[in-house]
Amino acid sequence: MRTRTGPAIGLLHPGEMGSAVGRCLAASGRTVLWASQGRGPRTAERARSCGLHDVGTTAAMAGQADVIFSVCPPHAALDTAAAVAAAGFTGLYVDANAISPATAREVRAAVETAGARYVDGGIVGPPPAPALLTPPATPEPPAPAPAAPPAEAAEERKADARSEDKAASRSVAESPVARADRLFAQGQWAAAARAYRELLRRDPHNGDAARWRQRLAASQQASAAQAPAAASPRR
Repeated sequence: MRTRTGPAIGLLHPGEMGSAVGRCLAASGRTVLWASQGRGPRTAERARSCGLHDVGTTAAMAGQADVIFSVCPPHAALDTAAAVAAAGFTGLYVDANAISPATAREVRAAVETAGARYVDGGIVGPPPAPALLTPPATPEPPAPAPAAPPAEAAEERKADARSEDKAASRSVAESPVARADRLFAQGQWAAAARAYRELLRRDPHNGDAARWRQRLAASQQASAAQAPAAASPRR
């Protein structure tokens, strides 16, 4: 679906990092699509505030987007690619997730089998602060919905936490590499640095050691950048 501003771009999904990517794309005048099916209210609010257009489902996105960016937790990268492939997407698929080479090969096979072109991308560092991003040129947002009663709001928060934090229940079964990659993708820099440091201590000659060192350095840098802000006294 080529628009007046160029190719339509699909985003799976607008989490903390994905929404920052979507905001940058929308700010440059691009039409950015997202799929609300199965996502929680917090994700929907992030997408709306970034100027993204909801198409409902991944299948609908596959039929409208020329390019799809996958920005999701590492353990979900292959399932996301499979869903896009199952919808018959034949455009450009950019996997920007922190995944291993073996998983990247599986993702590539899934999307190329369906006829799409594959790009193995990556994002290093934390998402940019919202204040540093130019607000996207979008129509005025609709009037906010009436505030929910306290009990209803509490239930909504619980439902949202269940829908968006299912990955936490799987942490027991995670491998050390998957855990390190997940912490990195979620921006938990201090924990990610510890995880990559332990991987390098245990297996310094692993084929992925160079990537671990790169992410260890990036995590340490991001963690150090956060420390002064956390230590600043409130006025």
